[in-house]
Amino acid sequence: MSVSLLLLVAAAHAGCPSSRDAVAAEVDRALDAYSALDLPAFDRAAARVEEEASCLGELATPALAARIHLVAALSAWIDKDGPRTLAGFQGMRAADPAAELDPTLAPPGSRPRVFFETAQGGGSHAGVPIAPEPGATWAVDGTLDVAPTLPTDRAVLVQRMDETDRVARSWYFPTGATLAAVQPPEVPMVPPPPARKMSARRSLRLGVGLGTAGAGILALTGALVMKEAYVDAPPDEGRLEGLYAANLVVGTAGFVACAGGAALVTGSIVGRW
Repeated sequence: MSVSLLLLVAAAHAGCPSSRDAVAAEVDRALDAYSALDLPAFDRAAARVEEEASCLGELATPALAARIHLVAALSAWIDKDGPRTLAGFQGMRAADPAAELDPTLAPPGSRPRVFFETAQGGGSHAGVPIAPEPGATWAVDGTLDVAPTLPTDRAVLVQRMDETDRVARSWYFPTGATLAAVQPPEVPMVPPPPARKMSARRSLRLGVGLGTAGAGILALTGALVMKEAYVDAPPDEGRLEGLYAANLVVGTAGFVACAGGAALVTGSIVGRW
């Protein structure tokens, strides 16, 4: 049985609504930067493409939707995100089956080209239907439908039309439509906070801290051995003085190393350094 569903989306951006021309211009900037290997500029433009697509106040064309998906796929490829890369290319080919991938963006035999070819015929294999609503019309990747099945396993641009056939809202999902059962307005739907990842610098400090603490423990163990040797040594004053001095130096170094290593480990774990 078909169930009416609610799209879970982020708040509208300050620049909404956007036009087809504005989105197309951002797509051009992103692809030009990618061709020029200007990755910082591409990252900025790709982020704007995704934002503008979710702000689109005009009905997209299938060709524009396909180019939006292309930018998303290339962005995922740079991030080494294989599933998202494939989802983007599947969205591109589902939106515009005749779309081709420019060889300047992905030469023959390159990994992005392999993803593109793998996505051939990559229409949605999984989706959720939306029950018909009076006066409501939906568009998926620029194609109108009264009660579409929204893809959940490929990139998709979803738009809702009002009674006058104007775009009331647009959503862009780079990995598939996110759907949730209808809830009362007072029940907030808040996405979970992103998982914190330890930076490479903090990981290095943690490793140094563990190594330093380990060296300190070994030094303290050596100091204990020297202490036993000192106790058991014959009454040779010169030898006793040497053992005592060595025990003092090694023990002090071990204590300092343990304290310093423990401080580095603690600071790295709690995120103070």
